[in-house]
Amino acid sequence: MKKDAPNPRASVSSFILHPSSLSSAFTLIELLLVMVIIAIIIGEAVPNLRGFLIGSRLENAANNLVASCNYARTEAISQGRTYQISVDSNNYDILYEDVTQQKFVSAGTSIARHDSLGDIRVSLSRDDQSPGDHVNFYADGTTEPATFTLVQPNGGTSKIVCLSPSERFHVVKGETR
Repeated sequence: MKKDAPNPRASVSSFILHPSSLSSAFTLIELLLVMVIIAIIIGEAVPNLRGFLIGSRLENAANNLVASCNYARTEAISQGRTYQISVDSNNYDILYEDVTQQKFVSAGTSIARHDSLGDIRVSLSRDDQSPGDHVNFYADGTTEPATFTLVQPNGGTSKIVCLSPSERFHVVKGETR
């Protein structure tokens, strides 16, 4: 006996009568609803991520300045001469004392010049209250106690301090003194 071909009407009617036999799929409304929920979540997360990225730029700049201070101190000890970090509004230099010329000159290393602070401003306050735009690192491993302050336009700040001549510079959290 030969089987007849399935009746298309019968399969459609059984399809309608038995929805469990439908293949699972999403409707257009369900897809739009999911997209709206994702858009709301992203809309809430982006401003928080922006603040995180701005804060990490400040933290990176502070860590680079601490590394530069450590470099200047190490070089002063190993070379047996005075090094200094000289500061102006948005960058700093590492210099060393050239005894023959009686002046400070650029250390000339890749770590020596930091113009990449961008909109971050750096200032220096020396603990001996002497005016100055620099901190010296001496051959005996000591330095001049001082505080560097890094400030972003949005008000974020970071402080790098050295409280005594034999101490290293470090980033501090919160207020000092």
